[in-house]
Amino acid sequence: MTEHIVKELDQIQIDLYQSALEKRNASIGRAYNWEEFMSELNKKKIVLTPWCESLESEELVKQKSKDESCKAENEGEEVLTGSAKTLCIPHQQDPIPEGTKCFVTGAPATKWVIWGRSY
Repeated sequence: MTEHIVKELDQIQIDLYQSALEKRNASIGRAYNWEEFMSELNKKKIVLTPWCESLESEELVKQKSKDESCKAENEGEEVLTGSAKTLCIPHQQDPIPEGTKCFVTGAPATKWVIWGRSY
């Protein structure tokens, strides 16, 4: 009887993890330029982008995303407002193809990074 309960609990944990993983993966957009980035953000997604890892570019993304959202809201569009910020640099990095540019600066990309919006 105890073995049966343990197996059931293990399966519940596996199912919950798989469901959460699928939902997370469906919530990740990919962008290689600013327009794609903002489009994915406005779909309430977190966004994976190639990035040059400079502090200046991170600040630029924060300010530019906030400004564009406020402008769109003032023009009557229904958009989410708030700055985008880096959420994490994934530990496991897919190779960045040679010549890939940072989505915001156009400088050579050095890492993949996940961004999200602050509310």
